[in-house]
Amino acid sequence: MAWWVTLLLLLLGAALWFLGASNRDEVFALLEKMLAAVVLLVVLLAGGQLPLELAGLGLALWLPNAARFDQGGRP
Repeated sequence: MAWWVTLLLLLLGAALWFLGASNRDEVFALLEKMLAAVVLLVVLLAGGQLPLELAGLGLALWLPNAARFDQGGRP
């Protein structure tokens, strides 16, 4: 699967998940979350390593900056 298709499916899955989380109707919310889970499973099973690379990049950006610890101060 091409990288742009993988990214498009990841964005679609995330959008469906957030729509399901904000939907007040429980039936449609469950349907949107189930569709999001299916799309994300397709990405994980057929997308190669791009989802793992994006998760690693997100983790690296989330970690605290090392310069904060060099100053001797607490985080």
